[in-house]
Amino acid sequence: MSANKRYEPWTPEQIKTLRRLYATHSAAQLATLIGRSESSVKNRVEALGLAKRKEVHRPWTAAEDVMLTRIYDPRKIDQVAAMMNRSRSAITHRATFLNIPGRAVTLSVGAMRTDSQGIVQVKVSDKKKNGFRNYKRLCVLEWEAVNGPLPKGMCLVPRNPFLPRTPDNMVMVPEAERFSHHNMASASPEVQELLRIQRQINREFREVSKRTERSPT
Repeated sequence: MSANKRYEPWTPEQIKTLRRLYATHSAAQLATLIGRSESSVKNRVEALGLAKRKEVHRPWTAAEDVMLTRIYDPRKIDQVAAMMNRSRSAITHRATFLNIPGRAVTLSVGAMRTDSQGIVQVKVSDKKKNGFRNYKRLCVLEWEAVNGPLPKGMCLVPRNPFLPRTPDNMVMVPEAERFSHHNMASASPEVQELLRIQRQINREFREVSKRTERSPT
């Protein structure tokens, strides 16, 4: 018998998953999710003629030039890029082309802006006090108007990230769980399943450890 591992043909489901996730996942990630080697994934990608999406150049309009001239701030490129739905490089190159002076944008209290994640923020004061930021997310202000001040050490995350951030769609969790909750909500179905399995294993491991500690020696 040959010691070499027998080649397993690609299944229609694996090919479907590859086509669906290729544009947003690396070969290594796809290999883990699909259960194939990285070289097998690369070979199949080449055979299928798949290609990563390329950013299409979008000409600047006169209205965009006016807006960029008004809001440009070299210290807040990410926010400006998010507000204008442009990349960082597009913003900096256009600002250089238009010879826009680097100046800070002064917004009045109550003014709204969009952060790098596309989430609306509201200016709540002109100066930072005791190290706290002078902007708050609109969804937090709306939630606090209904439920009262957000307790220290807690944060808000959406129950369903695909729905608007209204008070009834926001849930309060400890700051330490913000990252894991966000990852679980925004990950692909395959990754969500892996995370669920990992959590189940961790829970079972903790239970076994507790029983072992309680058992007499």
